[in-house]
Amino acid sequence: MGELSFTLADGIVVLILLVSALLAFARGFVHEVLAIAGWVGAIFATIYGLPLVRPYARSFIDNTTVADIGAGVVIFLVSLILLSLLTRAIAGQVRNSQLNALDRSLGFLFGLARGAVLVAIIYIAVDWLVPRQDQPDWIRNARTLSLVEAGADMLRSLVPSEPANRGARAANEAAEEARKALETHRILRDMMSPEPRADGDRDTGSTGGYDRRERQELERLLDGSQQR
Repeated sequence: MGELSFTLADGIVVLILLVSALLAFARGFVHEVLAIAGWVGAIFATIYGLPLVRPYARSFIDNTTVADIGAGVVIFLVSLILLSLLTRAIAGQVRNSQLNALDRSLGFLFGLARGAVLVAIIYIAVDWLVPRQDQPDWIRNARTLSLVEAGADMLRSLVPSEPANRGARAANEAAEEARKALETHRILRDMMSPEPRADGDRDTGSTGGYDRRERQELERLLDGSQQR
């Protein structure tokens, strides 16, 4: 019964697929495809348009970072709005034509495929954040898990190995830097607030400074940060 039970993960998968499919069915295949193309077009418009708009934005805003971000956001939003209006106009023409039924049917299939891709992306993120052995039973025992894993493996195979490895190395390096920063903060905090020494320690001529272990640990962390 355990392996055949319908878990929460199965419900989430079915819900995502149905919502995506119904939305695509209501809007139509042409609208959904052009909507994605509109987002891609807005991104490219921002990439190629920002160098042209940047000087004007910086002439009005002193902070160059804020100026660049603001210019990029404006270009992206304006491009997305214009392309969305074009998408609605084209989709409306198709909806009012004899291709309406075919457009909606293809939209439903497109929505299912889009939902499957979204589920696979979510699973990849969960699998990266939570080790498989630590995942809850309602994920590991889901009836749809094998299908989701197959979709996730297919998406991973589409990513070139070198960028994927580079991204994994960057994530590991960031985690290591964060760990070292926390360790340095802990050592500095302990050194700035040393525990009061007993009277017997003061009688032995101790200066109350940092001990050799603390100094060596701090030097090791500082040397490691400088080398990076």
